[in-house]
Amino acid sequence: MIFQLENNQAFSRSMLWDLQRQYFEKKGFDAWRLGEVPHYVTSNPRIANSYAELVIGLYKDTKHLLPSDNTEPIYLLEAGAGSGRLGYYLIKQLHRLCDQENIPHHTFCYILSDFTQRNPDFWKQHPAFQTYLSEGLADIALWDMTKQDDITLQISGKKIRPGSLGGPLVLIANYVFDSIPQELFYTANGKCSLCKVSLQTKRDPAGLSAAELLREISCSYQAADPAGPVFTEPWLNGLLDHYRQQPHEGYFFFPETGIRSLAHLRSCSEMGLLVITADKGAHEINNIVYTEVPELVKHGSFSLSVNYHAISNYAAQSGGFALFPEHRYASVNTGCIALLNNENPCLQTRAAFTNRLENSGPDDYFTLYQYMATQISNMPLKVLLSMLRFSLYDSHLLAHCLPRLQELGAEMSAPEKEELITVMAACWENYFSLGEKTDLASEIAAFLYGINLFDWAVYYFKMSADIYGHDTGTLFNIAACYQQSGEMENAKIILDIVLKKDPDNAEALSLLQDISNELINTPDYDH
Repeated sequence: MIFQLENNQAFSRSMLWDLQRQYFEKKGFDAWRLGEVPHYVTSNPRIANSYAELVIGLYKDTKHLLPSDNTEPIYLLEAGAGSGRLGYYLIKQLHRLCDQENIPHHTFCYILSDFTQRNPDFWKQHPAFQTYLSEGLADIALWDMTKQDDITLQISGKKIRPGSLGGPLVLIANYVFDSIPQELFYTANGKCSLCKVSLQTKRDPAGLSAAELLREISCSYQAADPAGPVFTEPWLNGLLDHYRQQPHEGYFFFPETGIRSLAHLRSCSEMGLLVITADKGAHEINNIVYTEVPELVKHGSFSLSVNYHAISNYAAQSGGFALFPEHRYASVNTGCIALLNNENPCLQTRAAFTNRLENSGPDDYFTLYQYMATQISNMPLKVLLSMLRFSLYDSHLLAHCLPRLQELGAEMSAPEKEELITVMAACWENYFSLGEKTDLASEIAAFLYGINLFDWAVYYFKMSADIYGHDTGTLFNIAACYQQSGEMENAKIILDIVLKKDPDNAEALSLLQDISNELINTPDYDH
C-alpha cells in the first residue's frame, strides 16, 4: 500500500523541509553526538585553522577602513553551528593566530547560532565555552537562515540588523546551504521549468517520527513551465535566466533561500559580508546540471548538492567575487565569497585562500585522513606522532591511534614516552566533549597506566570523572595509580570514598588490604 503525503508541491515549499526542521528540533546536539549527521570533515582543527587564516587576512585587508576609535569586534556568525565543535576549534585557532600577530583577542567575537533553542542551551552550559562567553569573545543566537530577522545575541543582548555593524561580518556556513529550502528546475530548449514534488511512503505515516518518515519517503517530480516570473525579486530572476541560456539539458537546484540570506546579512554591515563555506556542491556550470533527478542524501536528516555556481554569480553581479579550488573535490568543496561594500582587492584574504583552501585544503586533509586511518595499525610511533602533529592535534584522530599505541607501549623509550605525553596533552587540549559513549580520557589513562606513567594516568582519569561522573570504577582506577606510584595515603583516601559508595566492592577491599600490608611492612611507618 502507498500513502500519499504530498502532491505537486513546489520543491522549496515541500513538507520535506518541515520534516528536516522537526528532526533537528527533536534531536538537538544528539544528531552529532550519536553520529547520525556526519560532520568530522567540516569540524576538525585543520579546517578551523584554514578558516582562522582567512579571517586574519580579512582583518588585515579592512582594518585601515575602521575608525581609529572603533571598539566593536568583527563578528563571526556560524550558521547551523550544531554541536558547537567547529566553533570551539575556530576560536582556539583564531586566538593562536592573534597571539602570533599581536592582535587583541577582543578584535573578534564568535557567534554560535542555530534555529532550534536546544543547541544554544547546550552551548551555554558547555564547559569549553564558559570563558569565551564570560569575556565577550563568543556569543550565542537563535537564528534561522531561512528568515531575514534581526539576530539577537543572547549573552550581550546586541542586535545585528541592517546597518548595525561598522566592520565586516563573517558568515561561517558549513553543511548549511545543502540543508535549507531551495528550488528545483529542469532546463531545456531555452526554458527553465519549475519541478514540483510528490511524496509517498509505503508505511502508514501516522505515528512515525520525522526521522522515520525521512528514511521511508520517496519522491517523484513533474516539471511545469511557470506562468510568469518565478521570484518576486528581479535580480533573482536575472540569476535564473543564466540557466536558460546554457547548452546542457537536465535538472539543477537553485539556492534562492541561501542567496536571499546572504543579501540580508550583507546589508547588516557598512563594509559588507565575507562567507566561508564548505559543503557538497559544485561551482562550475558543467557540474550543477544533472541528467537524472538528484536523490536526497539521507543521514538521519537529508541534504542536497549545493549550486555554488549560482551563489558565485550573485557575488559577481553584486560587485564581489567568489574563490573556489580549481581542482575537483573528493568529499567537500570549500569556498570564500566576498560581498564587500567597497573595491578592496582583499590581497591578504586571497593569499590565505590560496594557501589554506586551494593548496592542501580541508578536502585534501580529509582525503589523507581517510587513508591514514586505514594504515594506523601498521604505523611506527614516529609516524603516529607526525600524523597527530599534522592534524594540528586532533583528539578524534588520537582516539583511532590508541589501539596501535597500546601495541607499541612496551617498546617505548623514556624520551619517546615524554614526546608522546606532549602530543597527547595537545590533543586533549583540543577535545570537545559531546558526552559520547567512548570515554577518551579514560582510554588515554588506561593506556598510560599500562606503560607505567601513573601520574599522567591519574590526570586523565580525573578528566574522565569530570566529564562522566565520579563513579566507583574511575575512582578505583585513580587509587590503583596512586598505589603503583607509591602514594599509599592518597590511595587509601580514594578507596575510602569508593567503599562508602559501595561497601561490598571486592576489588577496592582487596586493594585496600594490599596497601595496608605494604604500609605495615614499611620502615618508619607510624602504626
